[in-house]
Amino acid sequence: MRVRRKRHRTSKSKILWKQMARELPGKRCPGFAGYEKPIIGQASYQGTDAGGEERQAGSSKPLIESGERTVKKDPLCGKGAERQLTLSPDQKYILIRSVIQRYQLERMVNNLCKMAGVSRSGYYRYWSAGSEEKRKHRDQKDEQVKEIILKAFHFKRRKKGARSIKMTLEGQFKVVYNLKRIRRIMKKYGIVCPFRKANPYKRMMKATQEHRVVPNLLNREFKQ
Repeated sequence: MRVRRKRHRTSKSKILWKQMARELPGKRCPGFAGYEKPIIGQASYQGTDAGGEERQAGSSKPLIESGERTVKKDPLCGKGAERQLTLSPDQKYILIRSVIQRYQLERMVNNLCKMAGVSRSGYYRYWSAGSEEKRKHRDQKDEQVKEIILKAFHFKRRKKGARSIKMTLEGQFKVVYNLKRIRRIMKKYGIVCPFRKANPYKRMMKATQEHRVVPNLLNREFKQ
């Protein structure tokens, strides 16, 4: 008697998540299924180049040199490091709703929330009428705070960091804001303070070992 094995069928939601994952190449989201790391080293597909030459699978031509897929690297992560994309719960809620509206999946909210790593109650609470009004009210307040922070940021034509902005607001504008609030507004609207570059002369002095303290080997013990 033959025993039939059950075939593993992928659910419709997983297929849709993979389709959405292909729309963001070169990114990796820990909370989402289907997001993969970009392949930087070698090409692994068959096709033709821009010049008309055929390419076999496993070709040794780098993708960055061929210009077919350019991956931006984050300079803050060091050489050869790839920038990883991490989404906040609010961004996941927005992505889930866009998937539901695009593919008409009103009955698959629970499965999509499990795949995204968020709760279903949090999803419904985020899109409730009261939460939307609170977000609009908070955005209006943040816009007002941003204008005040920008005045302190450009005060005396010198760009400042969060701590200098806090001291300038208290001393010049008589406004008291929490340091965490200033940092949150700066991060939200992309207000960045330029950092000072390293002094090249210090590097030269360290390389040539100038102005170095020599150890006292003689210790003033002279032989006469």
